[in-house]
This record gives sequence, structure tokens and C-alpha cells, in this order.
Amino acid sequence: MSGLIRSRRIALCAGVGFVLACSTAQGQSPSQQTSLGSAVPATLSVTLGAPVSMGAFQAGVARDYLASTTATVTSSAGNAALIVQDTNPYYTNRLVNGSYALSQELQVKNNFGAYQTMPAGLRFWGAPTAGEVVPVEFKQSITANEPLRTGAYSKSLIFTLSTTDP
Repeated sequence: MSGLIRSRRIALCAGVGFVLACSTAQGQSPSQQTSLGSAVPATLSVTLGAPVSMGAFQAGVARDYLASTTATVTSSAGNAALIVQDTNPYYTNRLVNGSYALSQELQVKNNFGAYQTMPAGLRFWGAPTAGEVVPVEFKQSITANEPLRTGAYSKSLIFTLSTTDP
């Protein structure tokens, strides 16, 4: 290999490795190699849409009251689950007006499209998702003989986005 000189250098700068290969043979240009990369931070984010209102309940009328909102979900995890639940130990899953509670439980549409009481799995993912809008639908059944109290019925619910595969 006369007339050909090869050298190899390795330099570390700010955690990135560079390999510099030089050649002095005629007709050949020196070349360089580098690595490029980035990282994605662990992200689990849920943002709820507008507050939910079922309108005015009508005393003496049997009816299912429906209402909806949305949850916008971003997850960088390998899987995720969006769960809604009522963590209040008093009148769990029931809309309340002061010390009065409705006799039937509030229901939410689950991942399979059926209404159920809470806790309920609203949506499940087997891969990352970004900015996905999930519809959240509620149903409150009231019978014709339900004793309704004047005032507002309400309930605070907890939405949790979790993973088992960060």
C-alpha cells in the first residue's frame, strides 16, 4: 500500500461521537461520519372540552337525558387507557343537589359503545397517539315518579390517562 496513508480519529463532543476518516490517496476525498438523533419525553396528557350540561330536568316525566363533551388525548406510551370515575364517597355515581341525590346512577358510554356506571374505560390505545379527540357521552335516566328538588344537580368526575408500558 505504497503512497496511501490512512488515519482514523474519534472525537467526542457534547455526547455525540464522530468518526473522522482521512485518506491522502489521489482521486479520493476525505469523508466524515456522524450520528444524529433525538428523544421524546414521556407524555400523558388529557384535556377536557366544554363543561357538560344535561339541560333542565322535568319533574313527572320519564326520560333519558343525554350530554356530551370531548377529551383530547396525547400519549407517547406503548399503551394507554382513559378512565372516568366518581371518587366521591357520598352518593357515588349519582348527581346531587345539596343533600338530595337522584335515584338512578349517571352512566357514561364506554369503549364498546354501551352505557355503564363508573368507573368506565372510555378508550384504550395499543400505541402512541397525538391530539386524538375522544367523544365522552353521558346518560342520566329519570323516572316519572322521581322526586326532583329545585336547584342544580351536579357531580365532579375524575378523568385519568394512564399506562402500563411507558
